[in-house]
Amino acid sequence: MTVIYPALAGLGYSVIKKPTWSTKIATAVSGRETRMAFWSAPIWEFQLSYDFLRDTVTANELKTLMGFYLQMQGAYGSNLFVDRR
Repeated sequence: MTVIYPALAGLGYSVIKKPTWSTKIATAVSGRETRMAFWSAPIWEFQLSYDFLRDTVTANELKTLMGFYLQMQGAYGSNLFVDRR
């Protein structure tokens, strides 16, 4: 089952997006390097900052985010983030 990261109202403008690759570098005694890429595409890491996370009766971004984190079991679960920028 694919889980989508929740779109919350308080998301700030400074979203940092960084590609992560898996590359093996083997160095010979002579100093020559051989490089092997294990992935054909990167895994993207996002760092999000929120201007506000409300916890009121009518708006509950904080509880939504906490519930999502618990559902994913922290860093154990994987999810998709819709990058609208």
